[in-house]
Amino acid sequence: MSGSGRNVQLFIPLILGVTLCSVTHAVDLDNIPRRTVPVHDLLDHKQFSHTVYNYTTFWLEEKLGLLYVGARGAIFALNISNINDSSTRVIHWKVSSEERIGCLEKRGYTEIDCFNYIRLLKRFNETHLFTCGTHAFHPHCAYIEIENFTLSAAFEGKEKCPYDPTVGYTGLIVDSKIYTATLYGFHGALADIKRNFQKRSLRMDDSLPYSLNDVTFVDSFLVTESVNSSEGDDDKIYVFFTEKLSEENALNGKPLVTRVARVCK
Repeated sequence: MSGSGRNVQLFIPLILGVTLCSVTHAVDLDNIPRRTVPVHDLLDHKQFSHTVYNYTTFWLEEKLGLLYVGARGAIFALNISNINDSSTRVIHWKVSSEERIGCLEKRGYTEIDCFNYIRLLKRFNETHLFTCGTHAFHPHCAYIEIENFTLSAAFEGKEKCPYDPTVGYTGLIVDSKIYTATLYGFHGALADIKRNFQKRSLRMDDSLPYSLNDVTFVDSFLVTESVNSSEGDDDKIYVFFTEKLSEENALNGKPLVTRVARVCK
């Protein structure tokens, strides 16, 4: 990414399709685990418990000694040295009874679908975290002040968070910009990769005439370019997901494939 006034291609096509191959002969594999835990350490484990459900979103701050956990209608700050310590702090972020009723009337689903499920919880800058939740099929986002562990006023989050708490989703915050991948829209019909927090939200569809089919996004990672690289390349964000192919394009009769998308930051 060089020089102002030059066009920069933000998104490039899907780079890689990963296919699993069967092994027909014996292979001598090193099966030593990367990490071992003595049995006596497991017996002395610490356990965090609360009346809240769906602990599915995590953000670790090792320097602060804290593990942030996003759940259903709540965000926790746990002491990683002792997660059942009485110093655990919690932010309750629930939907109102009116919002739940509206959700039930529109969706016709059970009450379980119409809570606020925290789907994104990341560091935004030196003083704040950034979080998003489904908020009864009306996504909302907010900032969390780290020092006092308080939530700011929530704002519209439909381009940054899925409506449905069950769909695959991944998000990163890089240089105060948020990169997300999920099924967008109230009915979850459009799968896309987006970049937000600028004058115009950029999408994969802006540069790639290709519609993803029945995808499940898994995770995403930033890979930075070497500081003294002679290539002059940009940092890359890799998004991992699965996609269902049509029957005529199925590989060995199996329509589900694993893919990696590469995004130029």
